[in-house]
Amino acid sequence: MSYAPVYIPTLCRYEHFRRCIESLSACSLAKQTEVFVALDFPLKPEHQDGWRKIKSYLENASSTLNFKELHIVYRDKNYGPFRNEIAILEEYIIPYYDRWIMIQDDNEMAPSFLEYINVCLSHFENDKKVLAISGYNWSNYNIKYDDNNWYAEDVYFSEWGYGIWRDRWMECHRKLRSYGYFKKHLYNPRSIFRKWRSGSLNMSLFLNYSMTDQYVYHVYDELMGAYMHLEGKCVIAPVLSKTRNHGCDGSGLHCGNNPHMANTPLDSESHFELKGKDRHFKENRHILVNGNYGLRKIPIWLLKRYTGRWQNPFLEEWKEPFMIKVGSELL
Repeated sequence: MSYAPVYIPTLCRYEHFRRCIESLSACSLAKQTEVFVALDFPLKPEHQDGWRKIKSYLENASSTLNFKELHIVYRDKNYGPFRNEIAILEEYIIPYYDRWIMIQDDNEMAPSFLEYINVCLSHFENDKKVLAISGYNWSNYNIKYDDNNWYAEDVYFSEWGYGIWRDRWMECHRKLRSYGYFKKHLYNPRSIFRKWRSGSLNMSLFLNYSMTDQYVYHVYDELMGAYMHLEGKCVIAPVLSKTRNHGCDGSGLHCGNNPHMANTPLDSESHFELKGKDRHFKENRHILVNGNYGLRKIPIWLLKRYTGRWQNPFLEEWKEPFMIKVGSELL
């Protein structure tokens, strides 16, 4: 059996990155896994110190990290977070692999993370309703399960360590980046129902996407979540989280400062095999929606949206167009 490669884009958060890659190296299957690290070039003087530390660490890491092979790409100019990620996919991942694992440099992995992702990628490969395999689970939600150690949900897409197949990644990006994707769905009653069912926060984001721009150039977790709702897809998630996020300490791009996120309980098991059947899809949707995606936020969002006091935080990042090259195809 071949195992999905891992890629990690990074820049200057040395402590986060070191925790991330060393926890990955401690996973079962690490010795069978190829890892690609894309070290972006500093954009600002404040990036220099952390960037130098990561560069020095990587130059000496091959003998200490427990991977099949560690590939390091050093950028000679600043690509920015989106281009840095896409460039490594274009050149090193998409042409050679039919699935892969994406990890953010502030993630910490449980010992069974790689086994969990690879087992689920294999098991759900032919189930086209499954968009991806998520490594993260909210510990404060009362998820229902019997003897399951996994469940399916269609409310939330997390980029905090996930696995995906090439065909589903390409379909998702092709559609999201097509002209007027959200505006087209705005007039589809089934799409509106699916968005509303996923919670009013998701609904409000969808309305904003529909009114913000004609094209989407940078695809991130909320947009993949919107695609999941609109296309009737879901993600597989673990009952016990396989990842922990340390980027909500003010150092991340968009997460703000929520230090309690670093206390997410991690599964301590070293190995993983699928157990049980997912029998609580609708109930868990209700739990997730009520937990963080519920009804209270629409009036606040609408008020701010139509009085000009709310702006899409990603609007500026959307304005810089670029194409994604997949072999001879441009997305």
